[in-house]
Amino acid sequence: MGSRADKEEEYMKKRDERVERYEKDLQDLRVKDAEEYNQLKIKLETDVQVGKESDNSKNCLPTDDPDGRKIFAK
Repeated sequence: MGSRADKEEEYMKKRDERVERYEKDLQDLRVKDAEEYNQLKIKLETDVQVGKESDNSKNCLPTDDPDGRKIFAK
């Protein structure tokens, strides 16, 4: 059976390994979260742009001119 110093040293090694693993896991989660955030941001910006284009096209609806011609009103 090991001495107290040996047990403390073993404990500290295992603790350091856990700390390193947790730090790596945390960094991996940060990277994954940043990637998901950027993808969502691009999607939402695209959706907003498509929505603005859709609104602009709705504002240009053809109407009948008194002379019977089609004109586009804004």
